Amino acid sequence: MRIFYQSPVSYGWIRQRPHFMAEGLASAGHQVFWFYAASFTKCRFRRLDYGHGFAGVELPVLPFATRFRPLGWLNRIWVSFWLRRVRADVVIATNPVALSWLPCSLSAMPHVYDCMDVQTAFFTGLRRRRMEEAERSLVRKASAIVASSDAIRDSLAKNYLAEDALMTVVSNGVQLSESESAIAPIAVKHPSIAYFGTIAPWFDWDSVLDAAARHPEWRFDLFGPCDCNAPELPANVVLRGAIPHESVMVQAMSADVLIMPFVRSELIDGVDPVKMYEYLRAGRPIVSSWWPLLEKFKQFEAVRFYGQECSLLDCLVAALAGPREFSVPERFLEDNSWWTKVMAIDAVLKRCVADRKEAYR
Repeated sequence: MRIFYQSPVSYGWIRQRPHFMAEGLASAGHQVFWFYAASFTKCRFRRLDYGHGFAGVELPVLPFATRFRPLGWLNRIWVSFWLRRVRADVVIATNPVALSWLPCSLSAMPHVYDCMDVQTAFFTGLRRRRMEEAERSLVRKASAIVASSDAIRDSLAKNYLAEDALMTVVSNGVQLSESESAIAPIAVKHPSIAYFGTIAPWFDWDSVLDAAARHPEWRFDLFGPCDCNAPELPANVVLRGAIPHESVMVQAMSADVLIMPFVRSELIDGVDPVKMYEYLRAGRPIVSSWWPLLEKFKQFEAVRFYGQECSLLDCLVAALAGPREFSVPERFLEDNSWWTKVMAIDAVLKRCVADRKEAYR
């Protein structure tokens, strides 16, 4: 099967669901063409050709296309030129706005909407309305919809009356088969409280900085790209930047506590966090803010949640006073491996292609 995978992030970004899905589908024997487009301030022209059925292109486009429609038309001409020779049996769509830039040869193919976020929650005002229009159009066009959480599925059903029969929930997961990095972890001071992932506007700086101020002997090591304006940081809060994915697990296992401090919002309430699966694999104490989708993680002794009943500071004190190692829930992680998730989406894609063939008989 030829799969056109329209990614919401660059292939060079820290590894997320799109990377694992696209690579997994290629490993399953499909020909996958990766496509990413973003403002030229965030994206550079790039060709991908890794063999084994995986290739693609990343294109810089004009910004403000959601605000000014003529810019969107120009982007479509530009993108269509580069994709004019690309052929696919099915399109996996993740960004409703960028989907309008595809050439007719791809637009005519069955679309599977892999929705990873409450898309409209990223925007306000006119940009939010434009995203609503684009997402409504995609929901109506899609042959199938895959949501990464129950909350996202419910949001699509409520906002766009998406048919239940078209929707499948395929949550996020964890990579189990990767070889661990032979590189030694970055030396950190202990006790080390570590975070791994994008540092974005939803990062709970208030709670982290309060804990850091009250315990200057603690060290907060934040690994990942910073996609927001960070406040002035004390000496014991360190932005480490992104590290190779193959080094993340080794680095996580060198920490004393792993944290996931997010401020709850419409966007966060829809997230099934990849980090939680990866943290469980590290076997270290975990402290996270709470939202309803995280209920399934309450079963694990390693996990503590902060919120209304206790603060991040309280949970960190308890975590550092307790065991520093926990057994890894192997069965749970196997059931939620990326390969399992890829196979679930693979089944959806095959059904859509088969339905199209049947319709043309």
